Amino acid sequence: MTSGLLIRRVSADNVQDVADAALLLSELNATVGAVGVPDEVAREPRYAYVSPEAMAHRLRLVEGVETVLVASVDGEPAGFVSLRVIPYLDQDTPYAEVTQMHTRRQFRRRGVGAALIEAAEKLALEAGATCVHIITGDDNVGAQAFYRAQGYHLACYEFEKHFAETTERQPAHA
Repeated sequence: MTSGLLIRRVSADNVQDVADAALLLSELNATVGAVGVPDEVAREPRYAYVSPEAMAHRLRLVEGVETVLVASVDGEPAGFVSLRVIPYLDQDTPYAEVTQMHTRRQFRRRGVGAALIEAAEKLALEAGATCVHIITGDDNVGAQAFYRAQGYHLACYEFEKHFAETTERQPAHA
C-alpha cells in the first residue's frame, strides 16, 4: 500500500474536498464519459467537466443518499469512490452500490483503489447492507479486472435508455 495515503469523507462545505472531487470526477468523465447522457456526447467538456460550484451543488443534493470518499497521497488527490446505500423490496436490509470510482493513472497499482473499495465496503457493512453492486462499462476491461481482483463477480447486465431531450439540456450549475 502507498505510504502517505489518507481517505476522507467529502463535505460540500470543505473547499478542498469539493475541488478534489470535481477534479477527480472530471477526469473520470473525460475518460469513460459522463453518466446520464448518450455515449456520443458523454466525453464532451459540457458534460464531462464538473466545476467546483457544480460539485458543491451535487454534493448537497446527494447528502444523506451517497457518501463520497476521496483518497489523497501526500496531499495530492489520488482517487475517489461514491457509495449509495439503498433499501429494496427483496430484503429487509439495504444493499449498497458504488456509483462512481476513479483512481488517477499515476496512483494505479499502488493500493489506492483497493483502499477506496475497502473503505466503501466498511461503510456499506456499517449501514447494514448485505452486498455491494458495482456497475462499469462493458468495454472497461481494466476496471472489470480490478473489481474481480477485489472479489466481485459479474452478476447482471444493465440496460439504459436516454430520453430524446437529454442532449438538448445544459447541465445545471456547469
